Amino acid sequence: MKNVPWYWKPGPDIVYYPFYPDQQDRDFLFYDREGRRIDEVLTPITAVWTGDPDYPVLVYLYRDYPGAAYGIQWTGGRIVSVSPVIFSSKEETVVRRVDSFLYDARIKRWVGGNTRFRYERAIHSVSGDGSWFWEVYGVPGFRRSELAARFGLREFFPERINLQEWTLDEPVKIEP
Repeated sequence: MKNVPWYWKPGPDIVYYPFYPDQQDRDFLFYDREGRRIDEVLTPITAVWTGDPDYPVLVYLYRDYPGAAYGIQWTGGRIVSVSPVIFSSKEETVVRRVDSFLYDARIKRWVGGNTRFRYERAIHSVSGDGSWFWEVYGVPGFRRSELAARFGLREFFPERINLQEWTLDEPVKIEP
């Protein structure tokens, strides 16, 4: 893994295929008990050379949400559902999403990869966010707000939502 100093070989549960971008205009974010957006802790955990000239590198990223209380489904720039979060373990209080990003060589930027739905534990709970990787493995991690500021990007999800305005959907149970 030349030029990827933080490369870490994951277990067999990480999927190395397929390599195509996610074309859907949606996201699922987490908010705290007061309806504030959680500043995600982003930690790249591995990079894979795909062999595809259009998408030569696939990076898996931990997206951690400490203190998550509500899962908010966004589609087309609008909220479509609000669900309370229930942890199945009292020791594990951080929601972890494992997402993938592809480097699109044609447009020279990173795009979301459509591999997360094949990963069995794409969303699960952990006892602490991925920032411990930053020191132990020397992984360059970020908070979402820091990464956006570094590249001059404006946050498009609201800082706060009024939970009283929404009818809650079925709870989302997050397991280890």
